[in-house]
Amino acid sequence: MENGKKIILINPWIHDFSAYDLWLKPLGLLYIAAYLEKYGYQICLIDCLDYKATPKPYGCNKFYSEEIAKPCHFHNIPRKYKRYGMPPAVFTRLLMEINDSSPDDPPLFIGVTSMMTYWHQGVSETIKYIKQVFNDTPVILGGVYATLCYDHALKNSGADYVIKGPGEQAVLNITHKLGIISQSSKQQADQFPEYPSYHLYDHHQSISMLTSKGCPFHCSYCASASLSDTFSQKPPAEIVNEIKYYQDNLGATDIAFYDDALLLNAETHIHPILDGIIKLGLNKKIRFHTPNGLHIKYIDKPLAKKLYQANFKTIRLGFERLEDRKSSKNQLIQAVTNLKEAGFTAKNIGCYVLTGLPGQTMDEITRSIEFVYQCGALIRISQYSPVPGSPDFFKLLPDYPELAIEPLLHNKSVYYCHQKSGHFNDFEALKIKTLKLNRLLS
Repeated sequence: MENGKKIILINPWIHDFSAYDLWLKPLGLLYIAAYLEKYGYQICLIDCLDYKATPKPYGCNKFYSEEIAKPCHFHNIPRKYKRYGMPPAVFTRLLMEINDSSPDDPPLFIGVTSMMTYWHQGVSETIKYIKQVFNDTPVILGGVYATLCYDHALKNSGADYVIKGPGEQAVLNITHKLGIISQSSKQQADQFPEYPSYHLYDHHQSISMLTSKGCPFHCSYCASASLSDTFSQKPPAEIVNEIKYYQDNLGATDIAFYDDALLLNAETHIHPILDGIIKLGLNKKIRFHTPNGLHIKYIDKPLAKKLYQANFKTIRLGFERLEDRKSSKNQLIQAVTNLKEAGFTAKNIGCYVLTGLPGQTMDEITRSIEFVYQCGALIRISQYSPVPGSPDFFKLLPDYPELAIEPLLHNKSVYYCHQKSGHFNDFEALKIKTLKLNRLLS
């Protein structure tokens, strides 16, 4: 590898009360890695979350964590606050090893991604440690937090440059202006870059992937439209080939689809994908999962049967909350019925119930939980976060202007929009009720 071609990409720490590995991978960062590798750049990946993880079923892991001091905003929350990921000493050692391996060939830049807005302290701590080793190297921050809280990230992250939205072209634009990457490498980013660079990991049991970009739905609590203003789907044949690549070349045994609308245009999208999986026998080697939730109205009998034949093991349904509309209730009943008739059991089927919405009552949440239980699906509590850019967020600002100033207050675990009503213990009690009901089904 010629000098002047090295780039470090980093997935930072998480600071939170809890963090779960549901096949969590920094997909955006891995796509950028693939894009840069296409032009001959050498990528050094450090995933702070990829450290001494405790194995769990289906390729998920329990993150390594260490307790840290709670931010002052959370002094009244009776839970431990943790740093999820490798210890700082280990992170520093990995940075030093990269530096010491070629002291005369420093990295062109260091790219850091970000996820939840309320994880920003983990991002800034990561960048602080980076600067201790590579003080003269530009640090570029992108990702969800950088996009939704751009001004806050500029002021507080410690990064030299912050980018909004999709990162491939934005990274090249910045590096070209800095004279780091030449104009010859700067061309329009493909709509779908090549496969994300999972080869940079030393283990490949579980893979996260996308079959589409964006979301055509406009849920009031979601900021998907702020992250991607268009919706497009990959050709099914390309998806099947990508799955085959992960199995043939990396030995993947578990693949999770992270699409926001996996079942949309089912006849021309998910059905051909499932047909390809079954035809090539990939269902005999790989287990599939849908952690993002599926739209219940699309799960008819043929699709449920095909999902089962394709070896889907984790089905998550996006019911969200009990509504007065009878159609929503009937759709959940029918979807669960179709899945069970196809061969799935309750332990395979989880249904998200959204809690902590502004104005939501404990009675409504309780009825939602009980309805999901009566349908025969496991209840999966989904805690509401006031996400910048979402319609609900703008409605909250007149009463909670501080949400626009401090992203920590977006944390789903603190039920910030219910703090004045003192319902924290009630929400925690609902979690216990959920666990008891789920035990009766599993």
